[in-house]
Amino acid sequence: MGARRTPCGWRLLFFLGLLAEVHGSSSPGVKAVADALPPTSRLFPAEVRTLRRIAANLGISHWNFSTNHCGSGGGLECDCSFNNSTLCHATEIFLKGQNFTGRLPPDFADLPNLLQLDLSRSLFHGTVPDRWARMKLQGL
Repeated sequence: MGARRTPCGWRLLFFLGLLAEVHGSSSPGVKAVADALPPTSRLFPAEVRTLRRIAANLGISHWNFSTNHCGSGGGLECDCSFNNSTLCHATEIFLKGQNFTGRLPPDFADLPNLLQLDLSRSLFHGTVPDRWARMKLQGL
């Protein structure tokens, strides 16, 4: 009797869940930087466009980019130490337990300073996008 094959989507789901459990902690200091932002701090415009594409693709409605969304409890953490603390880069995205379905959005690769990404407890299918190979994640 031949070996039993696990469907590709389940392997990806297991892989993402395992990585999320192993790398569950966020980088120290990044949240503190976001919490102490001057009111004029904002995300780089290119990153706002990328995050809007990701939100539209996944159906995320709680991200509001009319103000700085970093560190406000919406699952987005930033490093705002750029340009005299007036510009921020998205560094951590936590969307655990959102029950997303479909394919993994390749747009996460367009966030150059993204270090942590938690999409665990969702049912993505397909392969990891090729563009993700250029990401320098410390935790997935």
